[in-house]
Amino acid sequence: DTLGHDMGDQLLSQVAARLVGSVREADTVARFGGDEFVVMLESLAPEMPEAAAQAETVAEKLLAHLNQPFELDGAQHYSTPSIG
Repeated sequence: DTLGHDMGDQLLSQVAARLVGSVREADTVARFGGDEFVVMLESLAPEMPEAAAQAETVAEKLLAHLNQPFELDGAQHYSTPSIG
């Protein structure tokens, strides 16, 4: 917000690309609104503890990718992503 609409659009585009690049082809990434995204994971393990562990692994991977600096108009910027 503080850098303007165009920079916000660049950031959202880069976030979307990182999310899509962090999940499998069968999974779904969608922008929910504003700066919120939804990630739906397909074909997790049938048992709840194992499925939860798989989802946690993906969440950690997503956060690791989103915690890397973003390049906006030639300058590095950091974001503060959260999952919940």
